[in-house]
Amino acid sequence: MDIQELNLSPREQRKLESMGFTSLERIVLCHRDELGLGKAKGDEIIHRAKNILAHHNIEEIEHTEQQITITLSDTSMP
Repeated sequence: MDIQELNLSPREQRKLESMGFTSLERIVLCHRDELGLGKAKGDEIIHRAKNILAHHNIEEIEHTEQQITITLSDTSMP
């Protein structure tokens, strides 16, 4: 997935793209210091990327009193 889904400022998006971060999967797998945007902003971007990926991959959530079952459309390491 493209990093445009993160709704970053144009400056932040250009900086990440120039460093080779062109997909959400790549961002999720890195450490906040690798993004070069500071600790708080790095954590925020990684957290948003994880949420977007999870949202797009969940097909169905079923729950009972004993168990919660989540069906994913695609499983990946991130």
